[in-house]
Amino acid sequence: AGDVLVKHKYKEAIPDLLKIIKKREWTTLMTAPALAAMKVKEAYEPIMVLIEDPEVGNREYFIETLAQLEDRRAIPFFIKLLPRNIRGLDPAYGTYRSWSWKENEFAVEGLGRLRAAEAVEPLMRLLTLEGSGYQEMRTRVVWALGEIGPPAKKALPRIRELMHAEQVSMDTATEAQKKIEG
Repeated sequence: AGDVLVKHKYKEAIPDLLKIIKKREWTTLMTAPALAAMKVKEAYEPIMVLIEDPEVGNREYFIETLAQLEDRRAIPFFIKLLPRNIRGLDPAYGTYRSWSWKENEFAVEGLGRLRAAEAVEPLMRLLTLEGSGYQEMRTRVVWALGEIGPPAKKALPRIRELMHAEQVSMDTATEAQKKIEG
């Protein structure tokens, strides 16, 4: 349903779609991405309410939707979410009732999509994660830094180190370097 709305850009349906999210009807899972794809900024608040409500399942799904919405108001939330439940970066590590790696990954994606220069330092902290279990996360971070572009220049030495050690996708890192170097 959401794809059809987006394809045809049915702007007149937006108020009804917003009502569905606010009422938390069962179609919210389809409605929220449709609003995000159409970049309906009015969806920001109801999506944040869903993310912050501990009774709502599929938290990572709504975080992904928030990333796709590309609303700059989400930047502080995404930055706060970056280290969530990562050993050595989050003092509350291991205490969450519910958590998924996808939450961190979608926060990285959101910051990259928004080209959030203020996120360079927090993103760089994720590049310190060592071990093969973090390779996908490091690669996503390198992608996001590439999307941020020249404001991420201070990350270039670490990106090169990771490339040399084969700790990130070479294709992603090469493309990111080009974008950062301008």
